[in-house]
Amino acid sequence: TVSFLLLATLVLSGLIIFNFIKDHLLLLLITIFMAAIFLFSISISCNCFTNETIAKFELGYSPDQWEAFTGDAIKQGYQEEFLVESGLSVKRDNGSLYDRYRGRVMFPIHSFTGRIIAFGGRTLKSDKNVPKYVNSPESEIYHKSNVLYGLYFAKKAIREDDNCYLVEGYADVLSVHQAGIENVVASSGTSLTVEQIRLIS
Repeated sequence: TVSFLLLATLVLSGLIIFNFIKDHLLLLLITIFMAAIFLFSISISCNCFTNETIAKFELGYSPDQWEAFTGDAIKQGYQEEFLVESGLSVKRDNGSLYDRYRGRVMFPIHSFTGRIIAFGGRTLKSDKNVPKYVNSPESEIYHKSNVLYGLYFAKKAIREDDNCYLVEGYADVLSVHQAGIENVVASSGTSLTVEQIRLIS
């Protein structure tokens, strides 16, 4: 009798568990999927780039000094006019120059053929009054509506997979690329334009 009651209890418990899983299968699958997305987003948000990724995308750092880059560039023979027009330096009212990207991690922006045509600089400061990103202004060689960040490194994978992922910013491109998904680009802080779509079509 005891064995029968135990067996009946186990069978009943199994039926209850089975019915619960059946009735809540969709909810369980959604929960698992959302958990996977959450963990993936955490891995991206940490922005822990490897030395290989840093070298491949040619990341750098601009010292947190007013004239460190500008002074060195002028010493090396670069013309002030070029530094201002390219957006690397900014001219004061008194005519002197100062660095645009002070104390920032530098993300070079490459053309479709791999030439560096602009920069994005991300601050390391937590001060909310400091812009998170400072980008190169438009110039003769850089029109942001015609450029997709990371396309130079993604174009081969885009052709092979016939697919392209669009993410928000520079760091997102590097993180996803580093995770093994190379057909990924960002729109460099603009809404997606027709010209940008043509680049990946």
